[in-house]
Amino acid sequence: MLASRQPARALEFLDSLLKEGEAPAQLLGALAWMYRKLLEAQELPSGTAGWQAGSRLKMRSDAAESAVRQSKKFPRSQLTNGLAALYEADSRLKSGGTNQRAVMEFLVSQLASPAPV
Repeated sequence: MLASRQPARALEFLDSLLKEGEAPAQLLGALAWMYRKLLEAQELPSGTAGWQAGSRLKMRSDAAESAVRQSKKFPRSQLTNGLAALYEADSRLKSGGTNQRAVMEFLVSQLASPAPV
């Protein structure tokens, strides 16, 4: 949903995760991990075998192959800007006194926005 720039669907998915009791900080951590892995996947040489990608990314080979495919959908600047947005959201969540749901909704809107983050 983020790669295909579908903010409405991404927000619906976020809503369902939050309603199921997922913690915003854990969701943010998972997103940050994913963005870092996508950046690492972009740095792999073209034609890297799945098992090699898995070893380099410290992931199962099938997950690493998927990360390599997904990484091609993002310009590098979008991933680095996304990491900056994730860092800012993390700071907001940890500072307290903010509506955690609103922070996460704003973040997901930024990450899935058709305009650059």
